[in-house]
Amino acid sequence: MAKGKIIHDAEYYILEAQNGEKWKAEDSQLDKKLAELKKQHGRPPNIIHIMWDDTAYGDVGIP
Repeated sequence: MAKGKIIHDAEYYILEAQNGEKWKAEDSQLDKKLAELKKQHGRPPNIIHIMWDDTAYGDVGIP
């Protein structure tokens, strides 16, 4: 996987200005929870985040 600087668009910077403090607080809470899980189980949890687009409502089995 290539590593490099992330280039954000203008919308990101607007959202960051509006929500940056909230994001930092949420990140802190998440880091704390992940550390607790690692301590409890001896290893970090496996987390898979799946995100896709262009799927109509109900196409994935929701009646």
